[in-house]
Amino acid sequence: MQIHIDRNGQQMGPYTWEEVQSYLAQGSLLPTDNAWYEGLEGWVPLSQLVPQQAEPVPVAPAPIQAAAVPEQVTAAATVPAQGGGKKKLLIAIGAGVGVLAILAGVWVFLIRDDGSKSGFADANIPAPWVPPGEPGKLIWKFQTGGSEYGVHSSPAIGSDGTVYVGSTDKKVYALDGKTGTKKWEFETGGDVKSSPAIGADGTVYVEVGYPGNKVLALDGKTGAKKWEFETGGAHSSPAIGSDGTVYVGSNDKKL
Repeated sequence: MQIHIDRNGQQMGPYTWEEVQSYLAQGSLLPTDNAWYEGLEGWVPLSQLVPQQAEPVPVAPAPIQAAAVPEQVTAAATVPAQGGGKKKLLIAIGAGVGVLAILAGVWVFLIRDDGSKSGFADANIPAPWVPPGEPGKLIWKFQTGGSEYGVHSSPAIGSDGTVYVGSTDKKVYALDGKTGTKKWEFETGGDVKSSPAIGADGTVYVEVGYPGNKVLALDGKTGAKKWEFETGGAHSSPAIGSDGTVYVGSNDKKL
């Protein structure tokens, strides 16, 4: 199981449960951090997630004194196993482990090799991660004109996320990929049933069917026409070669 962490909008992970326990012990993760894993309905405080997985290992409190650690451990090793000696030995070992965990947390957050103060990023936590949205959920839709089956072509997506698509309403549309907002539209003079192709420079190439029967080159940002080429009529999608040559088939039995 992969667990994801959110702290005040900063998202980290995913981690295994063992890594989460380790970061909690070091102080890199806090019980107040929000946590999420696949199958969980929403984010929950990490303090609520911990009891669902395993009981935390109790650690007895101890003062933050590095010099006292060896002395406590040595003393623990010499406690005689008589009259509650085993209980004292366990308490002493727990205190030593607690001191080491606290010192490790202080080193991760406050001390680096160059002596400067570090923040949450110094805990070697991976890059931010955003949990997936609900599968199949509609984000946006855009209505074109034309017949009941107005859109036959598959959309093409530019490097900036712009969605280009043709329609039987004799138009080519450029839509914002995040919101579905129309950026521009171009009147083609004929049905557009083929899929647009995008060149390396962002030029959008579209083949227009009857009654237009042509290939159009449009500026991807503005929708302005760069050039057009008449064909015998077709619905094939253009293909672009590595040298920028545009290849397209036509109903006049020509390529």
